[in-house]
Amino acid sequence: MYEWASQAYRVAAEAGQDGPAARRRWAGQNEYDAENMHTECTRFNRDQDARLRQCCREAKVTRYALISYLLRAWMAAWETYRECGGR
Repeated sequence: MYEWASQAYRVAAEAGQDGPAARRRWAGQNEYDAENMHTECTRFNRDQDARLRQCCREAKVTRYALISYLLRAWMAAWETYRECGGR
């Protein structure tokens, strides 16, 4: 397995340990979100979705927080891998 993949896995495995962040809203947030935030998504079949939801319930993390954390961890690992010349 590539070193970046091992690193990303270790970081992602810790995602469930972070408690869900407090949801904060303010006047104008919908407009800000529409202009500045983007959604990344994937499609799961029923079995995959049920498994993901069960794992998230057990880990006490939302799917959205988990997916965001996993993607950011992977990007950081990939950038480190790329900066090291792909070794």
